Amino acid sequence: MDPDTITVHHWLCLFAALAFSQLLITSATFAQRKPIQCASRLMIALSIGISAYMLTGIPIMQSAHPAPLFVINLLSISSPALFWMLSRELFQPQTNTQMPILVVILVGTYLTLRMTGISVFDDQLLRQQPAMLAVFIYFPQLIMIGLVSHACLTALQQIHEKDHEDTHSLPKSHIIFILTLGAIIFMVVSTSALGMVSDLTKALYYFAIFLAAFAFNTQLLRLEPVLAQLFIHGSSVKSPTSLNPKDQQQYQRIMDTMRKERLYARPGLTLRHVADALPMREYRLREFINKTLGYRNFNQFVNAFRLELACEKLSLPPNDKVLISAIAWDLGYSSPSTFNKVFKKRFGVTPSEFRKQIVADGCNDQVPV
Repeated sequence: MDPDTITVHHWLCLFAALAFSQLLITSATFAQRKPIQCASRLMIALSIGISAYMLTGIPIMQSAHPAPLFVINLLSISSPALFWMLSRELFQPQTNTQMPILVVILVGTYLTLRMTGISVFDDQLLRQQPAMLAVFIYFPQLIMIGLVSHACLTALQQIHEKDHEDTHSLPKSHIIFILTLGAIIFMVVSTSALGMVSDLTKALYYFAIFLAAFAFNTQLLRLEPVLAQLFIHGSSVKSPTSLNPKDQQQYQRIMDTMRKERLYARPGLTLRHVADALPMREYRLREFINKTLGYRNFNQFVNAFRLELACEKLSLPPNDKVLISAIAWDLGYSSPSTFNKVFKKRFGVTPSEFRKQIVADGCNDQVPV
């Protein structure tokens, strides 16, 4: 074997090992959190998928048994779809819980065509047949390029939409990590579709993955729990009883104002509205909600407040006879269906089911009242 080739192989394996170590740290960090939220699961799955992609590029894997190689290839080609799902979970509104049917069809088509192309046909044979090349490589890769591009654009919007409440507490380092990861996946998919992949380009991709994962893990460990809450939202929210006396007083003042002024019922409620009602500087209120109370953003804080009141109205007489739709409107939700989705996502049952069960302590888990 040529000495230069040996050197490239060595660098490829070294960079792969470095990237593996960082992805393992990322997965372990999110796996040890209880309960594991959806974004955490997606991050773990994406780390596994990227690791599988790197495994497929290591020369020794070419002689692996077909069965494990099939699984590794499946995990590898799933990475772009997992990346899109992670971006959607982080940046899209929490009430939008259903996966668009078009995306389900596109992802299913992509996985079917790519796995068929990998398992049934030889890559060199595919590239000699224009029709088969278009069906089993170009078309599915084009689908993933579109999804990855959409995910990156969604992340970019978080930087520019400064007036949207969800963007106030998103760390820029987190968005940059998503964009960097998206750019790497975009380049991997694009060069793979064009047949421009060599050991040198693979080594460069692995090194880029290592740098991105290392930077992310460094921020994750340094800024815990602020950065981690984007993935583990809810598990780090502090109970009022754990606050120091000064913070408890501030907390109670905010809660009293929310109730007295019925701010929670105001459509389009923003951080500024609450800050003006207190009165309190907007940036101090944001800091108190995010860092002291541990909420991911203002909307999560308001939703938690509304859900606590919803539990009261659903279980305490005479409100236990009020229509679900009336409670939804009274709490400031845009529609009863939105209220149902948010309530079920938080407590695992619909408002109607909760009312029937009258779970006495079902609403006392990290909800601010």
